[in-house]
Amino acid sequence: MLQQLRHLLCAAAGLAWLPLAAQAQTTPVRVLFVGNSFVHGQFTPVLYYNSAAVTDLNYNLPAGDPRAHDSGMPGAFGGVPGIFKKFTTQTGLNYDVQLEAVSGKSLQFHYASALAPIAVAGWDKVVLQEQSTRPVPNSRGGSRAAFYTAATQLEQAIHQASPNAQVYLYETWGRADFTYPSGQTYSGFPIDTMTADLHNGYYAQYFANGRYAGVAPAGDAWRSAITSGVATRNPYSPDPTKVNLWNVDNVHPSITGAYLSALVLFYKLTGVDPRTLGGAEQAAADLGITPTQAIALQQAAYGQVNVVVTAPVGTPTATFTPGNVAVVRVGDGSAALTTAATAEFVDEYTLSGTKVQSIALPTADNGTVRAFTNSGTATSDNLTRSADGRYLLLAGYNAAPGTAGIVTSTVPRLVARIGADGTVDTNTRITDAFSGTNIRTAVSTDGSNFYVSGGNSGIRYLPFGNTGATTALSGGTVVNFRILGLAGGNLYASSATGSNYGLNQIGTGLPTAAGATVTPLPGFPTASGPSSYGFYFADLSATVAGLD
Repeated sequence: MLQQLRHLLCAAAGLAWLPLAAQAQTTPVRVLFVGNSFVHGQFTPVLYYNSAAVTDLNYNLPAGDPRAHDSGMPGAFGGVPGIFKKFTTQTGLNYDVQLEAVSGKSLQFHYASALAPIAVAGWDKVVLQEQSTRPVPNSRGGSRAAFYTAATQLEQAIHQASPNAQVYLYETWGRADFTYPSGQTYSGFPIDTMTADLHNGYYAQYFANGRYAGVAPAGDAWRSAITSGVATRNPYSPDPTKVNLWNVDNVHPSITGAYLSALVLFYKLTGVDPRTLGGAEQAAADLGITPTQAIALQQAAYGQVNVVVTAPVGTPTATFTPGNVAVVRVGDGSAALTTAATAEFVDEYTLSGTKVQSIALPTADNGTVRAFTNSGTATSDNLTRSADGRYLLLAGYNAAPGTAGIVTSTVPRLVARIGADGTVDTNTRITDAFSGTNIRTAVSTDGSNFYVSGGNSGIRYLPFGNTGATTALSGGTVVNFRILGLAGGNLYASSATGSNYGLNQIGTGLPTAAGATVTPLPGFPTASGPSSYGFYFADLSATVAGLD
């Protein structure tokens, strides 16, 4: 009901807006479109449409730049954003439209190669479009995990730089070339099948993340236009009485396909009812779309954006579920693990072993977001939960994936804090400890301060968001600690250095000042033997008052 109400309010706001066109906004709304040729268009006239009114961030980049235009596309792109811009101009809206679109590329590429222009302050709205097959199931050639990871990384980076930005997902359409010829992924299925797979992939990410402003369902609008008889279903056997939404390659949008996609984006981002544009709308006239066709496509966009969508079955949730298990995963399985810095993920599972979600740690610096990686072969690192149950904590390295010999490097060490809602923060830095050796564990009572252990600097105490010096907490000669833990209001640490082998209590209570005494607990091995790493305290008997 709330979702329906929100759509109705947006529609009402759009209808009321148009009479105020003369009172154009004085401050432009800055919007960025991120994607590939499904954004910029592959063929003229869409490719360069209204390019003078938008900003193509990749225009005139040198040929060797990975974001540069293909050699056969020399001009500045307009594409779907150019049509969108034309709509805003006609309705009296002041939009500064920019596009970061590279043919054939995925959101993973944009996170790795185009973060600088994307994650900057000042965006009001950002649209993310994934490569055309990644959101479909893996069994049909997709890579949903890669899509979810990259989309989340970009969303987090955008919101770090522009906290108030509205980030949208741009759901694309079923590919005719994968459906109608024989021997293809969707051969024998209707075009609706790939469209439904794309819908489920995009909306699963939308509902799981929880921080997107919405999904612009262009693919669903294409399906609506097809099922309502406005558009041809099979471009390999076209109906001349209907518009063909695909271009000559049966992949990219035709003039009408790009027009419909832009209508969906226009309605979703502005709230202005696209039907108010009417048959005499200027972009349609420029592109050779008849008034009758324009009105029919406007109706398809209006109807689809107003559909209330529920989470697809099996959608992961960014919020952790009490009683589930969190597991650290190093690497994405695409390459053998080495001592180099490697991307890290926290995967949530049910107790029966069903994977619920995967949360990616950032792999590039951007403002207060710090790249967080770990060695692909280290075995001494540890995932902990804050004593109040609100956060998961990890210790790692501020280095991009592929950085050689990360453990022996001198890059800053980091503490990552992951909230119960899935929010990741990696801006707690250690620059005066653990250089050239392992950082192993971070523990905390409530996520506001941390105790951290590693191979050469004893136990350190530091606040959340630390960027300066840390407190050298533990006193004495032992500087190589393994795992830390909190129990009964005290701090404990395991060690296996030869001079101190076993489990130790550090100070009394929860110390915060330097020089805390390291006291070995009785009953544990004090010489070389079974490795002293993780430990767990449990109440021996519930019938005995207090801890025993």
